[in-house]
Amino acid sequence: MFSILLREFIADLKTQRTRAFLTFFAVTWGTLAVVLLLAFGEGLKRTVRDGLLGAGERIFMVYGGETSKAFAGLGQGRRIRLVEEDLDLVRSAIPDVDRGSVSYGRWGTSFQRGKTRTNAFLEGVGFEHETIRHMEPAQGGRFINPTDVAQKRRVLFLGTELAERIFGKGVDPVAKSVVVDGLPFTVVGVLKKKFQDSSNNGPDAARGVIPYSTFRTIYGNRFVNHLIVQPRDASRGPIVKAELYRVLGRKYSFDPSDERALGMWDFIESEKETHAVGLGIQIFMGLVGAFTLLIAGVGVANIMYVVSASSARSAPGGGTSWRNSCSRPWRSLCREGWWDSPSRPSSCWAWMRSRRKTTRPCNTSCARDCPGPSPSSAWASSSAWVSWRGSSRRGAPRRWIRWNHCATNKERRRMSRAALAVLFAASSLAAQQRPIAPKDVEVFNRSVSSLSDGTKQGLRLSEHAGDGVAYLRGVEFGNGTIEFDVRGKDVQGQSFVGIAFHGVDSTTYDAIYFRPFNFRTPDPARHSHAVQYISHPTYTWQRLRTERPGVFEQPVSPAPDPNQWFHVRVVVASPKVSVFVGDAKQPSLVVDQLSDRTKGRVGWWVGNTSDGDFANLKITPN
Repeated sequence: MFSILLREFIADLKTQRTRAFLTFFAVTWGTLAVVLLLAFGEGLKRTVRDGLLGAGERIFMVYGGETSKAFAGLGQGRRIRLVEEDLDLVRSAIPDVDRGSVSYGRWGTSFQRGKTRTNAFLEGVGFEHETIRHMEPAQGGRFINPTDVAQKRRVLFLGTELAERIFGKGVDPVAKSVVVDGLPFTVVGVLKKKFQDSSNNGPDAARGVIPYSTFRTIYGNRFVNHLIVQPRDASRGPIVKAELYRVLGRKYSFDPSDERALGMWDFIESEKETHAVGLGIQIFMGLVGAFTLLIAGVGVANIMYVVSASSARSAPGGGTSWRNSCSRPWRSLCREGWWDSPSRPSSCWAWMRSRRKTTRPCNTSCARDCPGPSPSSAWASSSAWVSWRGSSRRGAPRRWIRWNHCATNKERRRMSRAALAVLFAASSLAAQQRPIAPKDVEVFNRSVSSLSDGTKQGLRLSEHAGDGVAYLRGVEFGNGTIEFDVRGKDVQGQSFVGIAFHGVDSTTYDAIYFRPFNFRTPDPARHSHAVQYISHPTYTWQRLRTERPGVFEQPVSPAPDPNQWFHVRVVVASPKVSVFVGDAKQPSLVVDQLSDRTKGRVGWWVGNTSDGDFANLKITPN
């Protein structure tokens, strides 16, 4: 069968050289256009994002401002100026703050080396400035360290552009001396080259950096230029931002809703906007490429139609009645030895009449049903031929169906429905989503019952002492996505609901679970314990919280109603596990698996003394 199709394909190529070339060119060009435009859009999106991240990642730059609202008996128009102690206050009052640095600044600072002299921006910062502002040193150097700050050392970190202006190209400035505003400083490092298209007070490559304690001692500044604060998690950004206004508003007596009291450069929001712009560009490029490929497809369809129409006209009986086309040409071919079966009837027409109960000839070609070997290439041009046994008895002749010209509209519709059914079945295998009945799960340390709550069709696991799990029968999960709806309750210490995966038995599994009673609690410590990863039996939540606090449990943002259904999406790409809640674009929790298992059983999980409702399970393996 395959060899016949191949011969017919080669014959068509030889007959329709120009059309074949145009067909291949159109498809190739359309595909290439889609790939190139999508790649260009992705590259542009990444470039814009990297340009923003060159100035810092996941940070807030906080500047003093001017009040625009009266508050606590104080009028508007008051100047708010920040000091070093404000960073310590923010760190102690906001647990979600991970790193921070103060920043002093001074334009027109003189940098001199021998007879070479230039002016540039000088900045005084802390040692964590390196990480939060991506100020990585080039090989052989270092950034400001805690000892430099504590001892107020006169050490200098140079941007690449400023280093070339002072020392020239090809010279290593590390360990050399530079006079800064008349005082000697030792160069300890040079900025590693980076791409940066956003900045404050000019690009990092054109500035010098010294310890903030040294800067304050030399120049006597009382107020800082700004504070730099980095949250532990980007998803907590809005909460940290609101807390900054609340904490500093309490100290400086301004309304926390007065946004003009503090200037705020929100890098998290800027990154989201940049991502949205980049995604829009990529979608536009993809649409342009898709339309290009669509136009190519229309051209291919037209060419195929011309070839098919031409072949239909050139086939025996083309344009004539079925009786005329089959009563003479096919009978002649049969007599010439096309069918050499011992039970051959006297003519093709007689054989067709004898088989008319099981075979109905078509009206456009006599090639519907006739015994013998495969038709010649002249007859089969641009058509698909399929053969099968006419009966189960041994030696029965083969029958040939010509797809393009013999299939009736009813047959085509039936085959199309079958193809759609196959596609639907394949899609169902890739993403398994159906109501789960109690008989579909194997339950440990719980009882299970069916649940119907509006659009939610699922299961309810009962309350009991100890952990419980309900594994799906016959399902093994490795990497992929698990989505489900879950409902707990706002009762402290009595609601732990989630999903277990890569399971072996009732005590060996990895799991992601939630503590709904911590979703909206005002207690910051409890709030940060809303979603948890565990790997039983070795890594329990108690051990993880003691040995690695804040790594395997995080708050959920935005926080759902603890008494209502919420949607969960767990993405497993071993060893990385990411947890998304609701429609959040940023994960609430990202961890590396602690077990070495890469596949296993999957099912619902509830904790000690907890029950739970589960519905709308969808598993999409990779």
